[in-house]
Amino acid sequence: MMNKRDISKELREKMDQFNVDVPEISLKQSLSQRMVNWLSEPVKSPADFLFRQWTPLKIALFPIAAFVCSIPFAFI
Repeated sequence: MMNKRDISKELREKMDQFNVDVPEISLKQSLSQRMVNWLSEPVKSPADFLFRQWTPLKIALFPIAAFVCSIPFAFI
């Protein structure tokens, strides 16, 4: 990054000739705009997540986890 001292006098004079108006941009979106963005974004396929994340350890632990989670239903 250049400092003002690093710019030559000739270049600084040429740059001072230009006047740039920068419009103010709101960085915070309105609630309606955020909802529209949320509703219109592409949906990820849950099947991709399931098949990509299966490892042999998870496949082996799945029946055990299913059994442990079903124990409370045996007492109903």
